[in-house]
This record gives sequence, C-alpha cells and structure tokens, in this order.
Amino acid sequence: MSKSSDSPDGLLTNIYKDILSPTMQEYGKALALLPRAVNAALQPIDLYLHTKEVNHEEIKKLVIEKASKKSPDDIVPPDPYVAVPAMQALSYSIDSDALRNAYANLLSASIDKNMKDYVHPSFVEALKQLSPIDVKVFDSVLKHKLCVIVDLVSYASYDGIYPKSQYILETNISGLEISNHLMQGAAFNLLSRLGFIEIQNTAITDDSCYAPIYASNEYRDLLQKHSKRPNLAPIRKHFIITDLGELFGQVCFDS
Repeated sequence: MSKSSDSPDGLLTNIYKDILSPTMQEYGKALALLPRAVNAALQPIDLYLHTKEVNHEEIKKLVIEKASKKSPDDIVPPDPYVAVPAMQALSYSIDSDALRNAYANLLSASIDKNMKDYVHPSFVEALKQLSPIDVKVFDSVLKHKLCVIVDLVSYASYDGIYPKSQYILETNISGLEISNHLMQGAAFNLLSRLGFIEIQNTAITDDSCYAPIYASNEYRDLLQKHSKRPNLAPIRKHFIITDLGELFGQVCFDS
C-alpha cells in the first residue's frame, strides 16, 4: 500500500527527496562555504588584533622620534580624550606614511606642555576622515604656500563680449600632481567642509601665481579630455587657510 504524502512517513520521504535534490545539495555546499568565507574576510581584523601590541610599540618609537628636539622638562602626560583615540586610529593607519606622520605629530604635541592646549580633540576625528591623498594635499598647500586653484569651463556661445552660457567642466584644479584630478579636487572640498580652508570664487591680482597650474600635467590632461568642447577657459579662484586650519597644520604637519 502506497504511503499518503500527508502521513508522517510520507512527509519524511518528501523531506529526504528535497534534501537529496541537486538544488538542496548546492545550497548545502554554499552553507558549508559561508564560515570559510567569513573567516577569510575577517583575517585582516585578526591580523590587526594580533599586531596591535607591536603597533603600540611602533607608535611610541614614532612619538619619541618626533619629540627628540623637546626638552624632557616639557614632556607631560597627554589628555586621554586626545591621546587614546589618536593612538587607536594610528594603530590601523600605521601603513600610511602620510597619516602615520600626522598622528605622530599630534601625539608629540599632546605631550608637550607648550603645545598640548593647541591640540583640539576634533583634530583626531578630522584625521580619521582624511585619506592619505587628502593629507598630502594639505601638506603641499602648507609647504608651497599654495592659495590658488582654477575651474575649467566651456562657453557655449558668445553675444558680443559676454558669454551666453557657461558650463563648469572641472573644479579645483591645483596642479599638485599628487594623484588624479578627481581625488585632488575632492580633497579641497573635504578640507573646506572640515573648516580648514575657505574657497573664494574670486581671483587674486597677481596672475603669475596661476602659471604653475597652467603648466601642470593635470591642467593639460583636462584640456585634452575636453578638447571637443567650445571655448575652453580657466576660471581663477583662490582659497585661504582658516585659523582652525593654521592650528591643525601647526599640530599635525611638519610644515
């Protein structure tokens, strides 16, 4: 007598059939692979936790190096609300020269009685938001006293002297040649959002200050990229470093 599919034995038979079906077998394989995939994905975190103690010693060496010119009498305990998050952030930024140097400068300032009052807690959070390229851009701004950038625009048509329409093609061209233009341009926007610079949509009087930008590969490449656009022209701008930016530079940068 055949078993009814509604009977207990019939239900078990159907379940076994489902389990042995190719679809369920593949699903079972996928479930078996999941723990392996998760473990592989978390391996970098395991490595970070394993090397955290090593990184801690490396951090102390960096701070000692940065503080080598200070007098021992000027060395004081740092404020924990600055030093602890800075050391935590530095421990997972240890592979980036730019970020490592900035964090080490901050920690060095935090143990200097003449500088620690200038180390604002927001500087740690600001560094957490900056990529190595962002740090390099601001460092170059400080080193080269850079204060000018340009936008590249296309004038679609002319009506006498005045353009009828203007299309902004690229913004914040600096000629720094640190990375590609998009990353460099984004760095200026981020530094502005953090309050370290203020971008002004006006040109400075001395046009020669813009010459390095016009001579840069960055600007030339963008001209080539938009060569089919009509009436390409630069729109000169400038920016200023804010008081907060000056302080951030003094604390976190060698410049």
